[in-house]
Amino acid sequence: MKRTLAVLLGACAFVALTFPLRGENRQFLVYEDFTDFLTAVIPPDWTVEDANADGFTWEAVEWGGARGGPSARYLAGPDAPADDWLILPLLPLEPGVEYKVEFHVRVTDPNLPHSLDVVVGTSAAAGETAASFPSISNSDPERYEATFTVLDADDYHVQFHTTSPAGSLGLFLSRVIVSEPEEDLTAVLQLDANVYHPDEPNVFDGDEEIRLLVFVQNDGADPVTLNGRLAVGPEDAPDTVLAYRIVGPDGTMIPFEARVATAAPLPDDFRDTEPGAFAFKFDDLNNGVFDLSEPGDYTVQAVYRNVHLPETGTAWRGILVSEPSTFTVE
Repeated sequence: MKRTLAVLLGACAFVALTFPLRGENRQFLVYEDFTDFLTAVIPPDWTVEDANADGFTWEAVEWGGARGGPSARYLAGPDAPADDWLILPLLPLEPGVEYKVEFHVRVTDPNLPHSLDVVVGTSAAAGETAASFPSISNSDPERYEATFTVLDADDYHVQFHTTSPAGSLGLFLSRVIVSEPEEDLTAVLQLDANVYHPDEPNVFDGDEEIRLLVFVQNDGADPVTLNGRLAVGPEDAPDTVLAYRIVGPDGTMIPFEARVATAAPLPDDFRDTEPGAFAFKFDDLNNGVFDLSEPGDYTVQAVYRNVHLPETGTAWRGILVSEPSTFTVE
């Protein structure tokens, strides 16, 4: 029987984060930033296919990706249009589940756009197109995404296919994520002012500590290995495990203003978390990282995001976003 693909929500590109972008809990089935080796390489379980056999195809390079990091680059040949595939390993997918593909992409020259399709199929270099981006012209990395579902339970390849014109220079692909909804883990943010009195308003003086508790709880039936090193940083930094989205009185996002060098987690930071157990952190929002000097009402969400793996074994990777909490600065 032919395997078919149903596209649910199409595709789009994002230039910057806006509240509450990605306000959902998702587990990463694939997270690849091409940095797991001493030099940038295409992962050994990925496949590159030069379908037009012109000698120009996908390769890993040390630059061109998100935040200036490594990427997979297609460098166009001078004579023939591209017909080149970057193929992820098979993933077991189920019908009725909304899967998401996210990636950053850029080109060398805005005047020489590239085309890129996201294709999902049970065979390499074949399948149904989940999303088409026919004219990518941004020269800085931007985040793109596509969502899809499948009709049959099977093993599928998520694939990137370019048919860019000849002579269009470079197309750079980085930070590739394939994810599914997460139903067993929950991120919770509780402000200190209402932990014991949840019906009372959260009101703070401008120079007062704004204490809070953030925890990630396992609501499922099985143990989960969590990264318990809740290192705080800007949300767009890949090593950040805990970030805050704060919207100020004027309705705009409050930027993260500190410079931090987030350390990689240690082996002891990865903890087997039994059902009902959690990883947690106490913190203070008014510690100079965010400018909360403007009087008025604020909204805050906690974002737990782990992409790290322990030296041996595995761990949960994905993103969890808490429900919003509100507080007032007088």
